[in-house]
Amino acid sequence: MRIRYQRTGFSVSEGDDCSADAEFIGCKYSERHKVDAMTIIEEFGRKGLKAQPVRSEMVFGMPHLRSAFLHAARACERGRSRSDDIATEFLVYASCERQISRALEKMKVKGNGGIVMMITPPVPDDELSTILQNLGLERDDSLIEMDGKKVANARSFGIHTDNEHEASESILERIAMLDLTR
Repeated sequence: MRIRYQRTGFSVSEGDDCSADAEFIGCKYSERHKVDAMTIIEEFGRKGLKAQPVRSEMVFGMPHLRSAFLHAARACERGRSRSDDIATEFLVYASCERQISRALEKMKVKGNGGIVMMITPPVPDDELSTILQNLGLERDDSLIEMDGKKVANARSFGIHTDNEHEASESILERIAMLDLTR
Protein backbone atom coordinates (compact mmCIF):
# COMPACT_ATOMS: atom_id res chain seq x y z
CA MET A 1 0.00 0.00 0.00
CA ARG A 2 1.22 3.46 -0.78
CA ILE A 3 0.23 6.57 1.10
CA ARG A 4 0.36 10.26 0.28
CA TYR A 5 0.07 13.06 2.79
CA GLN A 6 -1.23 16.35 1.41
CA ARG A 7 -1.60 19.67 3.20
CA THR A 8 -5.29 19.73 2.30
CA GLY A 9 -5.85 16.35 3.92
CA PHE A 10 -4.94 12.73 3.55
CA SER A 11 -5.44 10.49 0.59
CA VAL A 12 -4.67 6.82 0.67
CA SER A 13 -4.43 4.76 -2.49
CA GLU A 14 -3.64 1.18 -3.27
CA GLY A 15 -1.81 0.03 -6.36
CA ASP A 16 1.26 0.88 -8.37
CA ASP A 17 -0.32 3.67 -10.41
CA CYS A 18 -0.55 6.21 -7.59
CA SER A 19 2.12 8.66 -6.55
CA ALA A 20 2.94 8.30 -2.91
CA ASP A 21 5.14 9.33 -0.05
CA ALA A 22 5.51 6.00 1.73
CA GLU A 23 4.91 2.33 1.31
CA PHE A 24 4.86 -0.54 3.76
CA ILE A 25 6.18 -4.03 3.20
CA GLY A 26 6.63 -7.15 5.23
CA CYS A 27 9.73 -9.30 4.87
CA LYS A 28 11.52 -12.20 6.47
CA TYR A 29 15.08 -13.39 6.54
CA SER A 30 16.33 -15.79 3.91
CA GLU A 31 17.75 -19.05 5.21
CA ARG A 32 20.59 -18.44 7.69
CA HIS A 33 20.96 -14.83 6.63
CA LYS A 34 20.40 -12.09 9.17
CA VAL A 35 21.05 -8.37 9.04
CA ASP A 36 20.43 -5.83 11.76
CA ALA A 37 18.18 -2.79 11.50
CA MET A 38 21.07 -0.37 10.95
CA THR A 39 22.31 -2.38 7.98
CA ILE A 40 18.81 -2.23 6.48
CA ILE A 41 18.56 1.53 7.07
CA GLU A 42 22.03 2.12 5.59
CA GLU A 43 21.35 0.01 2.49
CA PHE A 44 18.16 1.94 1.72
CA GLY A 45 19.98 5.20 2.53
CA ARG A 46 22.61 4.45 -0.13
CA LYS A 47 19.76 4.48 -2.64
CA GLY A 48 18.48 7.84 -1.38
CA LEU A 49 15.60 6.24 0.52
CA LYS A 50 14.52 6.19 4.14
CA ALA A 51 13.48 2.91 5.71
CA GLN A 52 12.25 2.20 9.20
CA PRO A 53 12.18 -1.51 10.04
CA VAL A 54 10.05 -2.68 12.97
CA ARG A 55 9.17 -6.06 14.48
CA SER A 56 6.25 -7.57 12.61
CA GLU A 57 4.87 -8.97 15.87
CA MET A 58 4.23 -5.38 16.98
CA VAL A 59 2.28 -4.36 13.86
CA PHE A 60 -1.49 -4.71 14.06
CA GLY A 61 -2.47 -4.40 10.41
CA MET A 62 -2.24 -1.82 7.66
CA PRO A 63 -4.49 0.70 9.48
CA HIS A 64 -1.90 0.79 12.30
CA LEU A 65 0.92 1.64 9.85
CA ARG A 66 -1.17 4.07 7.83
CA SER A 67 -2.29 5.99 10.93
CA ALA A 68 1.23 6.14 12.36
CA PHE A 69 2.61 7.49 9.08
CA LEU A 70 -0.13 10.07 8.62
CA HIS A 71 0.20 11.35 12.18
CA ALA A 72 4.00 11.48 11.80
CA ALA A 73 3.78 13.41 8.53
CA ARG A 74 1.35 15.89 10.04
CA ALA A 75 3.53 16.38 13.14
CA CYS A 76 6.59 17.03 10.95
CA GLU A 77 4.71 19.51 8.78
CA ARG A 78 3.40 21.42 11.80
CA GLY A 79 6.77 21.51 13.56
CA ARG A 80 5.51 19.36 16.43
CA SER A 81 7.61 16.27 15.77
CA ARG A 82 9.96 14.77 18.33
CA SER A 83 12.49 14.09 15.58
CA ASP A 84 13.69 15.83 12.43
CA ASP A 85 13.37 12.51 10.60
CA ILE A 86 10.05 11.16 9.26
CA ALA A 87 11.23 7.55 9.76
CA THR A 88 11.94 8.13 13.46
CA GLU A 89 8.69 10.05 13.88
CA PHE A 90 6.85 7.13 12.25
CA LEU A 91 8.49 4.82 14.78
CA VAL A 92 7.29 7.00 17.68
CA TYR A 93 3.70 6.93 16.46
CA ALA A 94 3.75 3.23 15.53
CA SER A 95 4.97 2.38 19.04
CA CYS A 96 2.46 4.70 20.76
CA GLU A 97 5.34 5.97 22.91
CA ARG A 98 6.26 9.59 23.58
CA GLN A 99 9.99 8.97 23.94
CA ILE A 100 12.17 7.86 21.05
CA SER A 101 14.24 5.54 23.27
CA ARG A 102 11.11 3.70 24.43
CA ALA A 103 9.82 3.52 20.86
CA LEU A 104 13.09 1.96 19.71
CA GLU A 105 13.05 -0.58 22.52
CA LYS A 106 9.46 -1.62 21.86
CA MET A 107 9.63 -1.85 18.07
CA LYS A 108 13.22 -2.94 17.36
CA VAL A 109 13.78 -5.99 15.23
CA LYS A 110 14.74 -8.98 17.37
CA GLY A 111 16.05 -12.41 16.51
CA ASN A 112 14.86 -14.06 13.34
CA GLY A 113 11.33 -12.67 13.50
CA GLY A 114 9.60 -10.96 10.64
CA ILE A 115 10.15 -7.34 9.71
CA VAL A 116 7.72 -4.68 8.56
CA MET A 117 9.24 -1.60 6.93
CA MET A 118 8.13 1.88 6.10
CA ILE A 119 9.95 3.02 2.96
CA THR A 120 9.89 6.57 1.68
CA PRO A 121 9.70 7.45 -1.11
CA PRO A 122 8.28 4.26 -2.63
CA VAL A 123 10.43 2.44 -5.16
CA PRO A 124 9.57 0.30 -8.18
CA ASP A 125 9.06 -3.36 -7.32
CA ASP A 126 12.08 -4.56 -9.30
CA GLU A 127 14.41 -2.11 -7.51
CA LEU A 128 12.89 -3.04 -4.14
CA SER A 129 13.37 -6.74 -4.90
CA THR A 130 17.05 -6.12 -5.66
CA ILE A 131 17.57 -4.21 -2.40
CA LEU A 132 15.83 -6.93 -0.38
CA GLN A 133 17.83 -9.66 -2.11
CA ASN A 134 21.09 -7.83 -1.34
CA LEU A 135 20.03 -7.76 2.32
CA GLY A 136 19.05 -11.44 2.33
CA LEU A 137 15.38 -10.61 2.87
CA GLU A 138 12.30 -12.05 1.19
CA ARG A 139 9.13 -10.00 0.82
CA ASP A 140 6.14 -11.31 2.77
CA ASP A 141 3.37 -8.75 3.14
CA SER A 142 1.27 -11.21 5.16
CA LEU A 143 3.44 -10.18 8.14
CA ILE A 144 1.59 -6.85 8.21
CA GLU A 145 -1.80 -8.44 8.80
CA MET A 146 -3.37 -8.68 12.23
CA ASP A 147 -3.80 -12.20 13.54
CA GLY A 148 -4.62 -13.96 16.78
CA LYS A 149 -0.95 -14.44 17.67
CA LYS A 150 -0.37 -10.68 17.71
CA VAL A 151 -3.25 -9.91 20.10
CA ALA A 152 -1.14 -10.88 23.12
CA ASN A 153 1.45 -8.28 22.09
CA ALA A 154 -1.19 -5.55 22.38
CA ARG A 155 -0.66 -5.71 26.13
CA SER A 156 2.67 -3.93 25.68
CA PHE A 157 0.60 -1.03 24.28
CA GLY A 158 -1.66 -1.07 27.36
CA ILE A 159 -4.45 -2.85 25.48
CA HIS A 160 -6.07 -5.77 27.26
CA THR A 161 -8.32 -7.74 24.95
CA ASP A 162 -8.38 -11.09 23.20
CA ASN A 163 -10.32 -9.70 20.25
CA GLU A 164 -8.33 -8.88 17.09
CA HIS A 165 -10.70 -6.12 15.96
CA GLU A 166 -10.73 -4.43 19.38
CA ALA A 167 -6.93 -4.55 19.55
CA SER A 168 -6.63 -3.00 16.07
CA GLU A 169 -9.09 -0.22 16.91
CA SER A 170 -7.43 0.47 20.26
CA ILE A 171 -4.03 0.91 18.59
CA LEU A 172 -5.51 3.64 16.40
CA GLU A 173 -6.87 5.40 19.48
CA ARG A 174 -3.46 5.21 21.17
CA ILE A 175 -1.78 6.74 18.14
CA ALA A 176 -4.27 9.62 18.11
CA MET A 177 -3.75 10.15 21.85
CA LEU A 178 -0.06 10.94 21.26
CA ASP A 179 -1.08 14.21 19.62
CA LEU A 180 -2.96 15.18 22.77
CA THR A 181 0.04 14.60 25.05
CA ARG A 182 2.27 17.17 23.32
